[in-house]
Amino acid sequence: MIRSLQDILVVSDMDGTLLTDDKQLMASTLESIRLFTSLGGRFTVATGRSVESVSRYAELVPLLSPAILTGGTVIYDYEQNRSLKSATLPKLIAKNALQDVLGRFPKAGTMVFAANTQIFQVQASPYAQVLFDQESVGFHVRPLEELPPDWNKVLFAAEPEKINEIEEYVRGRPYPGVYFIHTGPIFFEIMPQGVSKGSTLSELCALLDVSLENTIVIGDYYNDLEMMDVAGYSVAMRNAPADVSFEADEICQSNNEGGVGQYLYELVKRYG
Repeated sequence: MIRSLQDILVVSDMDGTLLTDDKQLMASTLESIRLFTSLGGRFTVATGRSVESVSRYAELVPLLSPAILTGGTVIYDYEQNRSLKSATLPKLIAKNALQDVLGRFPKAGTMVFAANTQIFQVQASPYAQVLFDQESVGFHVRPLEELPPDWNKVLFAAEPEKINEIEEYVRGRPYPGVYFIHTGPIFFEIMPQGVSKGSTLSELCALLDVSLENTIVIGDYYNDLEMMDVAGYSVAMRNAPADVSFEADEICQSNNEGGVGQYLYELVKRYG
């Protein structure tokens, strides 16, 4: 039961939620996070972004409880500068799936997020470059046989129609130990089976000794749904697809209107 701000853990997605469409963190939202955390509330992010990508938001990082990164495969403590969790794909299965997709769709942008926190570009494409430009992260260009052995996830980037074709292609194919998920209109990922933002939220709560019923999750896309389902309370952005909004307990203003900041301020007024 929530009695005060000290009881609450707020977990926000980043792209389309905490950040504006041009990938900015609004000053008003940052001030609301600072106020919320200064009064004892806990705040963090759950995102598909990497350790390096989130660290670009230097003003935000000191305010985060350990963050859920790389789609839920990583829990990262920026204060201690180390991973508290790093779930990896079954290497042979993931490599086979990657090769199968590239064999059928040779122009699909392909990136491997390695457990050493580095990103490797296996196949370049304009859609893959969108990710690197938006997140301002570096990457290494390596052939598949020269990649590190442990991978957190694989990301394919292509036009929406091609992403849908990739989804159809892998559906029903035998890739035990992994699953596939849309993480944006032009992104499609291979993830370790049983690992998601939702499952990792439960692990984070155990690490922080916070009850799941006292968590509030804010998201905007289909890969946020499991996390929204396991949280004590869920909030969807006004810019979320209708079927995502339908699953939420509440709707807040859009990402471009600073919806996360406005919601945090309401929590401060209610429980502060």
